[in-house]
Formats: sequence, C-alpha cells, structure tokens
Amino acid sequence: MKNFVSADWLYENLNNENVKIFDARSDLFDREYGRKAYEDGHIKNAVFVDLERYLSGPKGKHGGRHPLPDLKEFEEWVKSLGIGKDTIVVAYDEQKIASAARFCFMLRLIGHEKNFILDGGIKRWMDKGYTLEKGSGENAHKDVSDFSTEFHLELVADVNDVRAAIGREDAAIVDSRMPDRYKGLIEPIDFKKGHIPKAVNYYWKENLKENGELKDLKELEERFKDIKGKKEVILYCGSGIDATFNYFTLDELGIKARVYIGSFSDWITYEENEVWTERV
Repeated sequence: MKNFVSADWLYENLNNENVKIFDARSDLFDREYGRKAYEDGHIKNAVFVDLERYLSGPKGKHGGRHPLPDLKEFEEWVKSLGIGKDTIVVAYDEQKIASAARFCFMLRLIGHEKNFILDGGIKRWMDKGYTLEKGSGENAHKDVSDFSTEFHLELVADVNDVRAAIGREDAAIVDSRMPDRYKGLIEPIDFKKGHIPKAVNYYWKENLKENGELKDLKELEERFKDIKGKKEVILYCGSGIDATFNYFTLDELGIKARVYIGSFSDWITYEENEVWTERV
C-alpha cells in the first residue's frame, strides 16, 4: 500500500535508523489522554505527538476546533524530530480519532512524502503479540534535520471552496463522520447538528475491517465508486482530523481529494451557511 504499513513490517524495521515512529493517540474530550496512554505503553522508539500542541493552531472566530498551526513553526518542529526528506515516518493511533492520519497529512502539506499510517493501529500491534514499552521517551529523536520544505496548500480547501462545490455534478463533498452526526440525530461536540448541504456520508471507520486494518482495495473501490471520476472531491469531518483518514484511503484508490481543515466546526460559524439534517 502507498500510505499504510503493517504491524509485521514495522516490527521487522524497529531498529532501522531511517524509520522514525510516532504515537499520535488522542481523545477530543480529554487532552491528557494521549500522553497518559503513551506513558502506560507505546511501541519501542516511538515519540509522542500532542494533537493540540503540534498539529493544531489557536482557535479563532472561524477556522474550526483544530485549525492548522503556522506551517513554518510546524516545519521547525518536524526538523527538530530529525525527520529528513528520506526518513520513513510511521504514525499510529488507536482509531478513536484519526490523529495519525492528521500527522501524516500535515507532513504531506510541507512536502514530506515517505510517511505511513500503521495499519490497524496499536491494537493490531498488540493483537500480533508485539510488546510495548513504558515511560516518557522524552530523549528520543533529538537530532535536527536539514529537511527542505515545499508547501502543498493545494491539498486543503476552505469554506469558499466548499460553497463553490455545492450542487456541482462534477464535485463531491464527503462527510467523514459517523452517520448519526451526519444526519443531525446527535452532536456531541459542535453547537449545531447536521451536515453541509449536498454532502454525502462516508464514515471513515467503515473503511476498516473488524481487526482495524484497511479493507481490501476491491471492496473500497466498490464503496467509493460514486465519487470516482469526480473533478473535485472535498473531504470534511468535525474539525479536520477524521477526514484525513478518508484522504489516504482515497489516495490508495487513485482518487485525489482535498481536506476542508475547518470542517463542520468551521462551516457552522458562518450564519449564512445552511445546514441540512436527515429531514431535508
């Protein structure tokens, strides 16, 4: 696969000096959860990535709950981790939210290409019988790289791009959230329920097998057949995290897409933006 590596592959490459591993576990309702989970047990050599601190910028009136940070600052942080152009980066989470995909997507934004999501996450690693280590791991990966960035902002969309895509036959707006949030039946985080008009729902976790690994490509081809061939595909979720998993899934199928980073939590901050529910 282009964007995923197996637990077996990672185990075989644990001591490869060119492979750097990152633990991106997070919980939207508990900021300290990821750090605690990491210290309780992580894959050898993994470095913890704090979603709120490194993968998000400060919140404003618009921009959603997890806007992008300053990409130059993100670049400097990436360099401080020792990530070079040819470094193989493997990120994992536990599939509560797609924070490993968010990290990899942001690496793509600054021109790093050799980054991968651990297929099946840390649960698949443990299911295979591979061990974990405890502790903070603070001293890992402190060598500074000379990575030269190349920004790819064409991978992201904003509210105006979404507005322009609504109702176009050659465009697809994809909602990556669970069906009940898309339908407006529940909303645990944001202050409005529903979805962006004309959006279609492809819940990111429905791309996965029961063991957490990505479904076979033939099955995914069938799942996403209605958006293949669209001139423009824009992905969103609640705040630009889970949508990145759909981004990498579609990339496996050769479908190019953009991520609306602000997502639904940005969309609803504009009073003029319409919101649909299942009753529309």
